[in-house]
Amino acid sequence: MADPSTDHDSLRLLSFIQLAREREKDFDTKQPLSASRYAGHELLTAMVNYFLLSHDELVPDENGRVVARTDQHVSRAILDVLHTAVQDSAIWGYLAGLLELLNSGAVKGEKNKRVVVIQEISNVCHVEFTRNQRLLRRMIQTDMATGLFRRHSNAYGKAGNVRVTVRPSLNHLDSLLKVDPVLYYLVRLTETGTSYPQALEWMEKLRGLRSSLGKGTNMNAHVDGAFNHLGYIIKAVSDLGAEIKLPSHRLKNDQMFGSRYQELEHDINAVNDEVDLSYFAVPIQRLRGRGMAKRMLEKLDQFCQKKIGCQLAFSYLDLMTRCLADLEGQCHTPDMKIPVRPKQTAEDRKEERKQQERRREQVRQT
Repeated sequence: MADPSTDHDSLRLLSFIQLAREREKDFDTKQPLSASRYAGHELLTAMVNYFLLSHDELVPDENGRVVARTDQHVSRAILDVLHTAVQDSAIWGYLAGLLELLNSGAVKGEKNKRVVVIQEISNVCHVEFTRNQRLLRRMIQTDMATGLFRRHSNAYGKAGNVRVTVRPSLNHLDSLLKVDPVLYYLVRLTETGTSYPQALEWMEKLRGLRSSLGKGTNMNAHVDGAFNHLGYIIKAVSDLGAEIKLPSHRLKNDQMFGSRYQELEHDINAVNDEVDLSYFAVPIQRLRGRGMAKRMLEKLDQFCQKKIGCQLAFSYLDLMTRCLADLEGQCHTPDMKIPVRPKQTAEDRKEERKQQERRREQVRQT
């Protein structure tokens, strides 16, 4: 007779898988960037405009300087909006794939294999958590939290993101709790080093405040969206942790997904100053024109193929596919060790993506 607890675990994992797949469907990484999601709608114009007004270079640096906005920032804002959407879907798709692997016959009941897969789940959750922290910070840093953040000039993270941190001391920030508790918890949620239990506590307190204050919370739709996205991963970690005992994430460079994701993000960030979509979006209202969004997306696909080796969405699809295949392979090796990857330059990775794109084209033609 089957162990009832095992059946229960399988049912719980299936529900998590379903939730992850639903999140993935928000943006389909299995197809090129879909014009149907944006063309003819106000959504793209509104998102690009907000990303334009909230980019990191508008946050004062240690000397109070900001970077003057140019037409190039519009093109970068478009890339940021679409890149963010693709990342969101890709990460949740990969997480769903990991949960399916954990629930498969190849791993279920195999303690050593489960340890490997669960560690990767923890690592991916951390990637999504920190990504959404950055997104929430961006949504508030030049809006309701103006003056609370500082940009570090010429300082970038490993993925090429501008380094922005909370400006006041912790004591000063604590004083904000009395003046504007909603803003206090929003800022706290963006801080580097925030633990999941802390984030869950602050998220619940903020939701309580919003429930009691209603429209008085002063959170616009973009902040609200980023807050909810962060809430998805915090709740997922809380629920998964109760079900499969998630370990702490690992920061080693041999992570199956984390390090490769970081490399891909770096490669895209490295060329974002070169993208020129001004014809379609300067002024931004041009995006509302008939067919403009579709043509702009086609232009962006061409740019990404030239600069990083393939279309933006496919770059993440290939990353997910490769990581899942490698993880499954690792589970079938006697020592369960992650194979050592040769060091690659950005040009090496670009060539690898181009080869994958050529294989994809051959499949299309058959």
